[in-house]
Amino acid sequence: MNTARSIIRGSFFLPAAGACAIGFFLLSCGGEQAGPFTGPGSGPDGGGIVEGAGPGVFVVTTDYATGSFAVLDPAGGAVMKDLGSIHSDAVARWSPLLRQVVVVNRLRQDNLQFLDPRNRFATAAQHGVGNGTNPRDVLILSPGKAFVTRHQSPSLLVMNPATGAPIREIDLSAFADPDGVPEMDQMLLWNNRVYVTLQRLDQKDRFRANHDSLIIALDPETGEVADLDPAVPGAQGWVLPFRSPISPMKLSPDGKSFALSFPGNFGALDGGLAQMDASGKAVVLIDEQTLGGDINAWDLLGDDLYVVVSTPDYKTSLAHFSLRERRLVRELIRTGSFDLAGLLILPDRGELLVCDRTPARPGIRVFSIPGDEERGAARSTGLPPFELLAIP
Repeated sequence: MNTARSIIRGSFFLPAAGACAIGFFLLSCGGEQAGPFTGPGSGPDGGGIVEGAGPGVFVVTTDYATGSFAVLDPAGGAVMKDLGSIHSDAVARWSPLLRQVVVVNRLRQDNLQFLDPRNRFATAAQHGVGNGTNPRDVLILSPGKAFVTRHQSPSLLVMNPATGAPIREIDLSAFADPDGVPEMDQMLLWNNRVYVTLQRLDQKDRFRANHDSLIIALDPETGEVADLDPAVPGAQGWVLPFRSPISPMKLSPDGKSFALSFPGNFGALDGGLAQMDASGKAVVLIDEQTLGGDINAWDLLGDDLYVVVSTPDYKTSLAHFSLRERRLVRELIRTGSFDLAGLLILPDRGELLVCDRTPARPGIRVFSIPGDEERGAARSTGLPPFELLAIP
């Protein structure tokens, strides 16, 4: 299989001719990946969100032994804590089609949990996706059809989200590294195709990123692999500029490109944040050598990058970088251990939310942007916060 594709390696930030392109991005490392986040407006306090009367922020919480979730009212600051149980290793997605939060309960639970905001986020359904398969992402294509990526399986699952019944499996083993599993991760429905990131980690070497990572595209109707390089025989994927893509692919508001981040090998400073267009051309926005650590979470508003960085000695920081000026604007937080997790920009409110898991005072910390001033004390979420998801 020839997966060669035109990419840019080794440089960071946009070249001068394309620097203005960064300004078109409004991206977040959490939430629904089928389109850009538009931001919540004003809404009633606390219970109003839980009853589905207004926008809010869904918070995945975990102490890595048990899992729960909370809902934050951005307008009033109220937090509804411990609304229900989820896996201790879970991520959440918003389905505009179902109007539900879909929790992906990952390894050792291996199921999808559908939460109804109109019924205080009660579990409306819960469906297994195969024991030990470690689901990573879900894309609801219709009320009767969903794609599910599975990290420990060579095949992507097509299932009925209403009943949980499997429809078929799409074999992606042809794109795997020598261990036979492609380590599929995130999905994006874009230009009538489902784009899928393949990490291609080496399971025989402690899941290290020893091989190039890819993006492939699937026909959402047939599940067939699209050919992303017509000049080469067969169905090809795009080779990515870094290894081990881990963040959602986030569309720019104009829909012409998306961005995603790559930690590479943790602690090696071999990853970065890149922008890709419909031709597969990749432009590196910033690399981990510049950041000084691995990218754990990020959000991009115009030219301003807010990023949670973890250093090789397992400490974390929240930093504000100007991509246009190619400089660090400000470090907002630095912790003594691995304490910071997800973050989310609420552009309509001019706020940045970040998950702080510091044992003595876990909660959601709120900063004004672009001023980068903290607004009050951290909002307690019960269990320490892990991921943030905008609910329109």
